[in-house]
Amino acid sequence: MSTPSDAPAVSVQFRRLLDELWRRLDAESRSAPPVLMLSAELEIDTPHGRVRLGRDSDGLRHLLVPIAVGQRVDVDRRSAGVHLADRVLLVDDAPVRFADLSCRRVDLTEIFTGLAADVCTRIAADPDDLPSRMAQTLSSWRLLFSGNAPRWTPARMAGLFAELTALERLLMITPAAVGAWLGPTGCAQDFWCTETRLEVKASLSPEGRSIRVHGVDQLDSSQGTLYLSWFRVAESSLRAARTITELLHSCRSRTNSPETLDERLRVLGIGPEHPPVLSETRFEITDERWYRVDETFPRIVPKTFEGGVVPSGVNRIEYTVDLDTVRADADGPSVLGALAAQL
Repeated sequence: MSTPSDAPAVSVQFRRLLDELWRRLDAESRSAPPVLMLSAELEIDTPHGRVRLGRDSDGLRHLLVPIAVGQRVDVDRRSAGVHLADRVLLVDDAPVRFADLSCRRVDLTEIFTGLAADVCTRIAADPDDLPSRMAQTLSSWRLLFSGNAPRWTPARMAGLFAELTALERLLMITPAAVGAWLGPTGCAQDFWCTETRLEVKASLSPEGRSIRVHGVDQLDSSQGTLYLSWFRVAESSLRAARTITELLHSCRSRTNSPETLDERLRVLGIGPEHPPVLSETRFEITDERWYRVDETFPRIVPKTFEGGVVPSGVNRIEYTVDLDTVRADADGPSVLGALAAQL
């Protein structure tokens, strides 16, 4: 259920690096004279210099990408959560023009880190036409910053129910598990640990075991061991059936970081008052399968293409995998145990 679906894979380690650098700027601001912008250099080169992280005098975070003096930036302030503009800053006493991607709300900091990491990953892969690349990436993330979550359809609820089922099981092993649930923040897979990833899929269909795969990174196992869990979910009035709200209460009672859980839920449009449909619709899991995604698994990944790069002009790839053609060769408790051991 990861979003946005066309985002490239971004490592957890890189996201943590960005967070750490911004925290250092926060600490520096407490001892340094007031300035318009504090910044730190990243080792990401562009034709006009290196990308920088910024922290302004209001404590808000910025991603600063150097651009040419006459290069056009499509200024974008449509979202209250994030803006794209241009600005000039002094770097080593010399003026440098930047495309400035800025987070305008403190409660969206974690989502912004995902956006910044996504932009940096795309720039590192192809540093040309930077303002346009930033605008396109912002567009794909816009829903997360708009505060207007999509409608809670049965399919969307089933997907969240499956993810929360996996999260609850992980929390039964370790209360730190909520930190591994990164699907809502835009990671390629739903759960990320140091060396192991887990993508969760759900189906409301009473027959077949097909999944819809979004992008070439969702089933890419090049950055670690990747597993796929598939749940058949059915609406039910049985006593054993549960609502999403009940699952959330269970997860909250088990986690040692309820604030992290709240951050994830805000991305999904779930605040303290849950949408009524999440408390009214009851689900049960009627079937589940676990798979290791390796070289034998049917998929489209970057190395499917010549040079390991999606052809220029191809902006979105989605496809269907029939899991009935694949052997379910993984065990759920073992997969969750491997994830938990890395937390």
